[in-house]
Amino acid sequence: MKADVACTQLARSSIKSYEAEIAALKHQIEALQMKVQALENYRHAKHKEYAGLKPNSRSSKLSTTGVIDVKTLYIDHN
Repeated sequence: MKADVACTQLARSSIKSYEAEIAALKHQIEALQMKVQALENYRHAKHKEYAGLKPNSRSSKLSTTGVIDVKTLYIDHN
């Protein structure tokens, strides 16, 4: 009888330990999902910012004939 009670208590303790570990892992998953979402938002914002800048910088470097303006390139890089 005492062995059965001890086994039951040990099983309950083990279950509680596993439940606590599962809860901690779920919390870590949620934190990582939020971090991934933040990085995706950052990447999206930077991509949008880059897409907005790309036509402006490209058009300023091209002359009306489609040739790269050397003066503009020199100024842009210095």
